[in-house]
Amino acid sequence: MNRVTSTLLGATAMLILAVPAFAAASDEHPDLSGTYDVSTLTPLQRPQEFGDNLELTREQADAIVEANQARVAQREKN
Repeated sequence: MNRVTSTLLGATAMLILAVPAFAAASDEHPDLSGTYDVSTLTPLQRPQEFGDNLELTREQADAIVEANQARVAQREKN
């Protein structure tokens, strides 16, 4: 058996063995197990204040940035 054939057979064997693992993982339920670091403060659900809007206008985004900057400045004063 030459090197190419041996490599192809090895890759095929690995693929065949890996298929059941992929099939088991694709049951349409995400694996959310693990350790979470809550310091990121990333919400898992969309805030209600945005409603059904999928995009913000430039003015809405600027208002959010300004409000955040004001909050940070106020916190630094205290």
